[in-house]
Amino acid sequence: MRGKTTYLRPCALLILLLLLAACGDPPSMTTGRIDGEDAVRVALRVAVSEVTLGNTGGFHWRDQNVQGEVGKGDARLREVNGQIELEYSGQTHALGPGPVHLYGSGEWRLGPDIFGGALIVQKATWGGITLVNLVAIEEYLRGVVPWEIGRPGDDALEAVKAQAIAARTYTLRHLGRWESLGFDLYADTRDQVYRGHTGTAPITDRAVRETSGQVIIFDGELARAYYSSTCGGHTSTLTDVWDREGAPYLTGRRDADVRGRSWCRESAQFRWVEEWSARELAQKMREHLGEELEREIGPQEFGVLESVEVLGRDASGRVQRLGIHTDRDSFTVWGDRIRWVLRPSHSRFAILRSTMFRIEEKRQDGALVAVVVRGAGFGHGVGLCQTGALGRARAGQSAREILDAYYPGATIRPGTTIRRRGSAQAGV
Repeated sequence: MRGKTTYLRPCALLILLLLLAACGDPPSMTTGRIDGEDAVRVALRVAVSEVTLGNTGGFHWRDQNVQGEVGKGDARLREVNGQIELEYSGQTHALGPGPVHLYGSGEWRLGPDIFGGALIVQKATWGGITLVNLVAIEEYLRGVVPWEIGRPGDDALEAVKAQAIAARTYTLRHLGRWESLGFDLYADTRDQVYRGHTGTAPITDRAVRETSGQVIIFDGELARAYYSSTCGGHTSTLTDVWDREGAPYLTGRRDADVRGRSWCRESAQFRWVEEWSARELAQKMREHLGEELEREIGPQEFGVLESVEVLGRDASGRVQRLGIHTDRDSFTVWGDRIRWVLRPSHSRFAILRSTMFRIEEKRQDGALVAVVVRGAGFGHGVGLCQTGALGRARAGQSAREILDAYYPGATIRPGTTIRRRGSAQAGV
């Protein structure tokens, strides 16, 4: 879409109209916007049994039929028999089936984090409640950028600006991605890590402010601005990682300076090692292999693990097909899902850091006793390499040069004419 009209989701209009109607003097909002900016719905908690929160200035709540006020103490919300209940100061209020809209004059406290904007509590599709933060997009980015690229020194400002532009592009392109669940984006690695006002920093705030509205465009559409922590010296081609339509600007390439030194070589994840006993790895596979292959694989069907081998690599050197052999069957895992099958047993990481690795099997009397994986990089490797961007910035590259390197052929434009199309599609 290349016109000049902003189209708004009907549900977003309803949400904000209800917020306006609920109080005589609410925060500055206009229909479809918060403080003059487009809003995004971010899921802070999904399908939980209950949530405890508070607002530093107290807050108002409103559902379809009832409204009320809560002071500065904490309140607990939960779903009981299809109804949302609010407990505050020893009293319980039945708020109906929801959604329930919450707004306050201060900041929201949720666990260790603090948030701005408004909140929406709704019943989750599969039970429990979901808590959604309705927040202006530029404010949302303040809570994303420091958790995605960190808080480096001023010498890396251009990398942080590149990250801000990539994150804004990702956000706008993915509005409505989880529409069936009642929100736009998760607040974790399923989309972008977001922690509100927690951990904001002057350098990341500056990067968001100085790139305000800027997005990455390719062929008149918002780019698929994927990014990951550390490419290990070579980025990935989109179609080698996921079963998705390719893009000419998401093609893997060597990511090194003129001397051949990888831009992300300073990362702690540039090179790493993981090791499992054969029993540990077999147990991880019994737990997760069926899910990744989308089939039922019971313990008896899996059997005893005998071997793990690389069946194919892509042009970047990443493992594209992994063979798993047991005394009962053989299984093949493809692309980035390999990381979800080779889950570490003794690591702070939930999944394998990347698919750029080689395998060493340890045997005793011919039997597999351990598997060692020696790898490089952290993440899927598609698009911007965050630690590579930091290295490039410290070498004097601008945000535009950094984005040109990781999304070649794409351009940067102000993002003032966005249309939501409901399913990860948007244009300018």
